[in-house]
Order: sequence, then structure tokens, then C-alpha cells
Amino acid sequence: MAHKTLDVSWSDATVQRVELDYDDATIHLVESSGSSVVVRCVGFVSFEVPALWDEMILASAATSDSSPRIDKALAEVAERNGGSPPRPSGSPARNQLTWWLLDLNFIDGTTWHCVAHDVEVRRPNG
Repeated sequence: MAHKTLDVSWSDATVQRVELDYDDATIHLVESSGSSVVVRCVGFVSFEVPALWDEMILASAATSDSSPRIDKALAEVAERNGGSPPRPSGSPARNQLTWWLLDLNFIDGTTWHCVAHDVEVRRPNG
């Protein structure tokens, strides 16, 4: 099992906005230092957000290229889209058929999960 190191100061970062489009799940954060960070889940196939109530402050985050959540997402895709591997997508990233799980762990115990081809970080002001 591999893990990807992302250049984000996760502890006490705040989620400002989440954008989902055909190919990407994009999470806009502000670190406790005030720096803005954009985390882009490229070619996502699953984005799970359980119930939430108030502040969206992160405690930590983790990545993995092997997880039951990846297996579950791919099984659901295969069931609805022509078997395993599924027929080609309009998304070049998804068609690579390699996957990462990003877990965002919040201070209230909530965890968001995103399964995507890749996870990238950019700093808009730096």
C-alpha cells in the first residue's frame, strides 16, 4: 500500500468551498496560517460526505492507493457501467484505471472520502 505526501498543513485547515464537475472534485482550503490551498481530486469516481453540522475544520488527512473504499467504488461503477474494467469514460483520467483514496478527517469526527485517479495540490498565491 502506497501513500502520497501532499504539501498541505491539514491540522486546523478550514474547508471554504467544494466544487464537483464532470472530472474533478476540488476542495478549497485555508490553512491555519491563512494560506489558501486547492486540493484537486482528478478523475474522481466517488465523493462521500456524511452528515455535518457546523464548522468544517480539519484534524488530518490521509491518502492510500489500496482501500476497501476504492474497491467498493469500483464495484459500484462496474455494476452500472459494463463490468470490470468498465467501458471507456469521457474522462482521460478515469480511463487510466489507477486510483487513490483521499480521507479528510474533521475535528468533529466526520470523515469525507474521495476516490480519484490522482490527488493534486496547488497554492493559488504562491
